[in-house]
Amino acid sequence: MNDKKAGFMMIEALTVLFIFALVSVTFYAVFSVGTKAIIDVKNRLSANSLANEKMEIIRNLNYSNIGTVGGIPAGNILANEDVAENGKYFHVKTLVQYIDDPLDGIYPADLVPNDYKRVKITVSWNSGNSNSSGSVYYVSNFVPYGLESGFAGGVLAINIVDSSGFGVPQANVNILNSTVSPAINLNVLTDDTGNLMFPGAPQSTQNYQLIISKSGYETVATFPPYPTTAYYPTDVHASVISGALNVKTVIINKLSNLNIFTADGVGNKISGISCNFIISGGRILGTGADAAHTPVYNIQNQSETIDVTGEKSLSAISPGQYVITPTAPTGYSLVGIDPVTPFSLLPGSTLEAKIKLAPINKSALLLTVVDGSTNSPIVGAQAELKNSSGYDIIQTSGSDGVMFFQNGNDPLISGTYDLKVSATGYQDNISQEIINADELKTETIKMLP
Repeated sequence: MNDKKAGFMMIEALTVLFIFALVSVTFYAVFSVGTKAIIDVKNRLSANSLANEKMEIIRNLNYSNIGTVGGIPAGNILANEDVAENGKYFHVKTLVQYIDDPLDGIYPADLVPNDYKRVKITVSWNSGNSNSSGSVYYVSNFVPYGLESGFAGGVLAINIVDSSGFGVPQANVNILNSTVSPAINLNVLTDDTGNLMFPGAPQSTQNYQLIISKSGYETVATFPPYPTTAYYPTDVHASVISGALNVKTVIINKLSNLNIFTADGVGNKISGISCNFIISGGRILGTGADAAHTPVYNIQNQSETIDVTGEKSLSAISPGQYVITPTAPTGYSLVGIDPVTPFSLLPGSTLEAKIKLAPINKSALLLTVVDGSTNSPIVGAQAELKNSSGYDIIQTSGSDGVMFFQNGNDPLISGTYDLKVSATGYQDNISQEIINADELKTETIKMLP
């Protein structure tokens, strides 16, 4: 009787403990959410108060003094500052821009495009986690007294687009110019169409440096013209001519990934072999000052190594055309690269490239087909290799003119093979190839018209 009663009390205790734990966890979750909500409301109220305070200070300034340090227009207002409010630090970003109001026409129809100034104050905070981060912003227009006066400077229009011609929204553009007074150092985000417009920019020839960045995109900078830059840059610093519309367009693309593997002669991935290679490509920064105007890439003759894992990954690189030049490791011969170099890496894509290698001590045939007059590789040539034992394989050359013959994953048997090579516009080339045991034979076939 006592045992049954004791067992019953144990079940009751466990039930009470479970209910208590459930209530405690629920209370903690509600308390945690409520606390975060209270903190967020407190931060938001403080940020609104700070933004309103900053805007009121600007409202009391003379119109000519409304501008930021390093901005267009220039003034004494700090573009970025950290301010303590109610025991917490807030970041205050102030942007002042001239606005060309369409009500009286758009430049150049409107000869005075600096109709008024627009001020945007953004106050943001961060407490170390996403639930306690946020921002508020205030926007206000400031109109000069009286009639429109003369227009000083020019209009700097900046277009940030991708290679397809679509505008890149919310890209950060850092505008720098130390040759004007006061100097310009301005950070601003592009609008939803990837554009920015700055009426009233001071006149300056090829001195406006632009540095454009956005998460997931390549970072692009403009450069001074040759010979200040050692080559002829594609993106030269922007210019502003007084009384003119000055348009600067810069292309930025999504970053891409390139994974490079070692492979056997027929393209199967292999490991355990270390292979060095040189890579050039990506974004074209400009052209060289040499007679051939050789392209200058942002990845230029960069040395890389595929270790014994059999793979080298180049992550978050600029898209564009790439050239890989491998050095065959000891005991191996280079069969080719797949895809054939140079190859294109598209924006926002991941591409696999294989460096195909063949051991020199295994029986195989490495065939290269070229034009007999120019020694240039022939694309689309067909080669048939066969012997009396039943081996009969036809292959087609790529843009490097190369074909590789072995017996599946096994070496060719030694002996005499018949080889027939044909290509459009060329005479057929018929020959016999002697394949020796434990030897990679390398052969170049010169085709005649």
